Amino acid sequence: MMERLAEKESEEDIEEAAESMFKEVLRNRPGYAVGRGHMVIPDPSPSMKNSRAYIRLSEKNARNKTEAEMYKAKLDSMMGDIAELRKNFSEHEKLLMSYRNTDLPDGSEAHRETQRDD
Repeated sequence: MMERLAEKESEEDIEEAAESMFKEVLRNRPGYAVGRGHMVIPDPSPSMKNSRAYIRLSEKNARNKTEAEMYKAKLDSMMGDIAELRKNFSEHEKLLMSYRNTDLPDGSEAHRETQRDD
């Protein structure tokens, strides 16, 4: 490799030789997008798109996506219901506490009601 670099004299020739050696030594990595710095999933080939396994997997993937969206909507709905229940519970708890804290003459209100009923 070093001999090839020594053969070239100009800057352009050196860069070209370095690039050709880089390609020769490292080669292209499958699935690697140049300039993106990370792996990407390549588009399937036309023959792959027509295979039964690919069609089955793509249909299963579509079903799974719709189910995931449905369950996410249900979860969001349940979380909203839980928040509403907490709010209602808090309001009822405040009402109960205010009822308990009222000063009732001669005992509790329930005691007075039982006396009136007799």
